[in-house]
Amino acid sequence: MGGVQKKNQRSQEIPAWHKRVIRALITLLHIFFPSLPSSFAMDSITPTQSIKDANTILSPDENFALGFFIPPNSTNRYIGIWYNKIPEHKVIWVANRQNPVTNSSGVFTINSNGDLVLLDKQNNTVWFALNASTEIRNSRAKLLDTGNLVLLEHGEERVLWQSFEHPSDTFLSTMKLGESKRLRSWKSLSDPSIGSFSAGVNVAGNLTQTFVWHNSTPLWRTGPWNGRTFTGISSTDSEYFNGFQLVRGDLEGNASGGTYDYFRDSFDSRFELGPSGKLQQVRWDEEKRKYHAVWSAPQGECDLYGKCGPFGVCNHLFTPICRCLHGFRPKAIEEWSIGNWSGGCERRRQLDCNNDTTGGFEYSESNGGFGYSERKVLYSPVDRFLKMRMMKLPDLGEAIDGVDGKGCEYQCFIRCACVAYAFVGGIGCMVWSGYLIDIQEFSSGGEELYIRLPSPQNSKRTKVSSIVVAIMVLVIFIADVWAYYYWLHKSKQNGKQRRGSIMSLLGFLLCIKASNESIDATMLEDGMNQEKGAELFDFAIIETATDKFSNANMLGQGGFGPVYKTTTIPIPKKPAFIDKGSPSITDSLPGHSVYSINYASMTTCDGR
Repeated sequence: MGGVQKKNQRSQEIPAWHKRVIRALITLLHIFFPSLPSSFAMDSITPTQSIKDANTILSPDENFALGFFIPPNSTNRYIGIWYNKIPEHKVIWVANRQNPVTNSSGVFTINSNGDLVLLDKQNNTVWFALNASTEIRNSRAKLLDTGNLVLLEHGEERVLWQSFEHPSDTFLSTMKLGESKRLRSWKSLSDPSIGSFSAGVNVAGNLTQTFVWHNSTPLWRTGPWNGRTFTGISSTDSEYFNGFQLVRGDLEGNASGGTYDYFRDSFDSRFELGPSGKLQQVRWDEEKRKYHAVWSAPQGECDLYGKCGPFGVCNHLFTPICRCLHGFRPKAIEEWSIGNWSGGCERRRQLDCNNDTTGGFEYSESNGGFGYSERKVLYSPVDRFLKMRMMKLPDLGEAIDGVDGKGCEYQCFIRCACVAYAFVGGIGCMVWSGYLIDIQEFSSGGEELYIRLPSPQNSKRTKVSSIVVAIMVLVIFIADVWAYYYWLHKSKQNGKQRRGSIMSLLGFLLCIKASNESIDATMLEDGMNQEKGAELFDFAIIETATDKFSNANMLGQGGFGPVYKTTTIPIPKKPAFIDKGSPSITDSLPGHSVYSINYASMTTCDGR
């Protein structure tokens, strides 16, 4: 965030012969490395060796420096650690964030109790590491090559305190973040005091994810960790998190933490949390001589936590970006229409969760699973699940151990409060109860999410629709057969035309048969048929598939007009309903098939 204003250096009070040796070494270093600052190359603070306003200490490899700095457009002084070899001296850690020194009289030293402290002009303690009440013998503070400042007792035998346990706004290699150990933003570029944003690890059961909070409200999250990366980050960005490792327990006994060591050999790469709440990974570009962000979040409105409210899904490629999940509608129509989606969505119809087992589904598990051996579990498919692909999984999920994918579906089904489930590699079974929040649809990556919806078979409305559609099909069939024979009797046609008419009739009969097999109460409340094989297409797509309704593609003609064969129709990305015990429809269709087009009042056949 802040830079370091350069100040004239002055010598420390050390023996004269030491001074001569050090000056000689410094002179040689500046001959060969003129960019090095005028600083004594020491890495420790002791009771007899303090840091005053113009002094610094360096890490052994001289990558990091520690001393007083003044932020841009400020006169306050702070103790900080910054990159030493990079011209833009980026400060990565600040000691006295809340208590600046207002003049050049500050001293950073080891006090009589062995504690690391910052003193002002009146020798008042401005900042301390331990606030030790008992004396610590032979203590000293040392700046390590990792950028970590440690307070050691008895030489280097025991670490009493370290800056990595108290991070500022920057996350470095080998640093850990936990539930109580967060990055905290600067208030502004000129003020390193604690700002409104924080970033850290959240652990809920067996699910671990990283959050950015605005005060105590979630702003953005990574999604659960699957052992390799965070599932809520699109595949195009996930590579930046491959260096994270999740560990159980740390120096303070936290349940979990994230250790970043992917760029262990690149000291000029880091994650930082900005004053506006943006978490970004930055690197130093030696060619351009400046820092640049290689990744950041949140990147857009869809990244903001809960942008579309409960049961709403966000996709930045859509206009508007928010829509309700299938089977849901906006809870507040007027608010939704003006772009206020925070109220989310509500179900069109409630779930049909009960203990009815008529027409049940059988599941057999021989080893493990639900803990049964050669047992069959019987339950009724009164509800069903909508499969959604490439999704950022909702927040507030619960992990269930010891079940496979089908067992995960069962675990959700037997819980009336369960509204969705997912089976994720590296995590296993996840279920959600109550409501779904912070769902996003990616263009690549993501996970498969199964949304629980009521079965249309249990709706009186869909049962009536089923009967009406069946009657309509029967009437259309009778009318078409009558029209065909009437036209055949009255028309003079050659043998080729007869064969075409017979083919048209046979094709129509096959379509009727296919329709009768799939007309199982498929009319949903939004008027669209979403059952097996049913898709809606734009007129332009149909026109292209028939070569602008070319006569060369016409198979024949019936009572409702000509019938055309088509080339392959591109299927738009669309979720498919999954029946109990059946594979995904879209997974079973061959890539070269031409799929049926279903309208509310007609059915057509597949063309090959």
